[in-house]
Amino acid sequence: MFVDGEGLAMRGRELLRSRKMDPKVGAHFEPDTFLWLPTMRGVPQSQRRQIFSPLHELALEEYAIRWHYYTAVQGDDVKLESVRDRLHALGFDARVFKKAPKMKSKGVDITLARDLLGHAYRDDFDAAVLIAGDADFVPLVDEVKRMGKQVFVLFFSAAHGLGEELRRHSDDFLDFEEKFTSLWGTSAEFSPIDPS
Repeated sequence: MFVDGEGLAMRGRELLRSRKMDPKVGAHFEPDTFLWLPTMRGVPQSQRRQIFSPLHELALEEYAIRWHYYTAVQGDDVKLESVRDRLHALGFDARVFKKAPKMKSKGVDITLARDLLGHAYRDDFDAAVLIAGDADFVPLVDEVKRMGKQVFVLFFSAAHGLGEELRRHSDDFLDFEEKFTSLWGTSAEFSPIDPS
C-alpha cells in the first residue's frame, strides 16, 4: 500500500469539514501533513482486514506486506522526527520530507513513484493499492500495469479530490469516502463544527 499522505491529509480534512467534523491534532492527524483512520491505531496487521473493508472486499489486505506513507512537513528536525514516529506507531514505513511554506514537496511524489516502480520491478507484489487522488500519478499507474501488476486506487470521490483520469487508469477504484467519514465519525478525535 502506497499513500500520498499530503493529498490524503488535505482532501481528507476538507471531506471531514464538509461533514461538520474537524480532526484534532494528535496520533492520527497533523494539518497538511498526515491523516489516517483513528480505528487503525494499535491494530495488528492480521486484524486490519476486518476494519479496512474496502481492501477486504478485494482480498488484498490480508496479504499486505508493507504500508508506505509519503508526506512532507514544515518545521525543524524535531517536528520531522515526531511525524515519523507517529506514522511508525500507526504501522507505516514513513518517508517524511522537509518542505518550504505553502509549497508541495516534490520529494513525496518522486519517492512514492520510485518505490512503487522499484517494488514492481523487483516483483515484490502482484497488486498494489495507491491511496491518492492526483491525476499526476496516471503515468506511474500505467507503467506499473505494463509490468503485469494490478493497481487499485483508493480515494474519495471526484467532488473531494479524485482526478477522474486516475480512476479510469486504475484496475479498480474504491471510493473510500463513506467508510472514511464513518470511522472518523465514531472517533473522539474530532471537534464538531458549529453549523452557524
